[in-house]
Amino acid sequence: MARLLIVEDNPELADNIAEILGDVGHGVHVVDNVQAALDLLAGEAFDGILTDFRLPGQSGLDLIAQLRARADATPVVLMTAFADEAAAETARTLGALAVVFKPLDLPRLFTLINEFVHTRRRVLVLEDNDSLARNLEDVLRESGFDPLVLGSVREVMDQEHLPDVAVIDYRLPDGDGLEAARLLAARDPGLPIILMSGYTDEASERIDAGNQVVRKMIAKPVRMASLLEEIQSHCRSRGAD
Repeated sequence: MARLLIVEDNPELADNIAEILGDVGHGVHVVDNVQAALDLLAGEAFDGILTDFRLPGQSGLDLIAQLRARADATPVVLMTAFADEAAAETARTLGALAVVFKPLDLPRLFTLINEFVHTRRRVLVLEDNDSLARNLEDVLRESGFDPLVLGSVREVMDQEHLPDVAVIDYRLPDGDGLEAARLLAARDPGLPIILMSGYTDEASERIDAGNQVVRKMIAKPVRMASLLEEIQSHCRSRGAD
């Protein structure tokens, strides 16, 4: 079960959410503003955070931004009663795992909370070449990993999973791998990201110019044995082995 922090200034709603989550076995702590959440998180660890968008003083977006600025990777789900897609996109860009609208869809909320404590060896594969993507998926599955295959930067923005390792193609149809890497690193600053590229000189220059999120670059065509060894090493270092 997960240890959860709820940041919600409506006492009745906060108590209701806490009761529902407590009844299914989760541990829940409630605060009603961003500063109280930040103070608590400075000294205590939680598996995940459920925060309202509109709070007194600072917003849920401010909470996400400040957590990521201090490299706190605690997963965050933003709750809102306002169907504002621009705010939802901003939340995901800042590092929210998902945005859920009130009244809360409880089955979806439970699924998201399960992501906070998943114990699978999940590998996100971002590759628009379908043949290579499926080959990687098959090899990873046969090697005991749980692959999640995506084909675009937009899909990275929209997906609601927390991988243990990400393997990303450098060139994608709607952007590039470094853009996708930044989105994933906003959700999880410690996520190991492996970049695949047939344009290693170009990619290396961009990484050297200031990209801090890519752990390893592998040239195409990919040697599967080397890639699997790299993924295994990162999974082991994250306790997902």
